[in-house]
Amino acid sequence: MEVIDPVQDYLAVLKGVFDFPAIKALLQRSDFSMVFDAMHAVTGAYAGPIFVGELGASPDSVKQASPGLLRGIEEQLILLLLRGFV
Repeated sequence: MEVIDPVQDYLAVLKGVFDFPAIKALLQRSDFSMVFDAMHAVTGAYAGPIFVGELGASPDSVKQASPGLLRGIEEQLILLLLRGFV
């Protein structure tokens, strides 16, 4: 079994597409600020390592980076749909 780090693979692709030194320089400017809202979705796992770790953004610029739990109707619907597959 091989364990891979999808963040590192994705980061390698992004570095081939975007000018990371220019983005990092922008994030370091005192007259620029940004907030990334991952909306408790899968992007949260990538946001911290990329924006904070790689690009040097402030840790408080990444919001709602933990995947949320499904609640209410969405959870019930998924359970009903899965019942036919289990």
